[in-house]
Amino acid sequence: MNPITHCFASWVVASACGVKDRRDRVLITISGIVPDIDGFGIVADEVARMFVKPMDLYGEYHHVFAHNIFFGLLLVGVGLLLAKRKMFAASLMFLVFNLHILGDILGSRGPDGEQWEVLYLWPFTNSIKLSWACQWALNAWQNIIITVCLYFIAFHMAWRKGYSPIELISTKVDGAFVAMLRRWFPPKK
Repeated sequence: MNPITHCFASWVVASACGVKDRRDRVLITISGIVPDIDGFGIVADEVARMFVKPMDLYGEYHHVFAHNIFFGLLLVGVGLLLAKRKMFAASLMFLVFNLHILGDILGSRGPDGEQWEVLYLWPFTNSIKLSWACQWALNAWQNIIITVCLYFIAFHMAWRKGYSPIELISTKVDGAFVAMLRRWFPPKK
């Protein structure tokens, strides 16, 4: 799935579960996005192609380094160190991490038709590969519908709760966005 979809899904989970502290919501949301950090091999591949011989770090390692249970447990450790409500936030961080994995298993087939597998117990074993034979393409209608639904859910939650996913970037801009939503759709009295 698209990192934006992962972002909205993680933020919606944090907000729907009643996470009150902004820092905890940010940690939870980041936990649902950060597994895609192993996709930055694509940048190294492009740089290498310009200066030396081509590499395939993206093809070899995306859905490997940060798409395994040990990375998920590392996120739990971060939550236990940094979150305000440590166990609650760490649990939700692990939940959204695994939601990310599930989203990738369902909808991350590449444009060339290659199906992504997740090596959930890597680096200890490559024998357990999570995949789904009906995996839809990254730009498939299913991913688009899920993303659009998450946008509407997030906007509704922002209108109701007073904060939105924009809080990840700026609380000032987030406040202006929520105020605009409430002007356009005034709460019933």
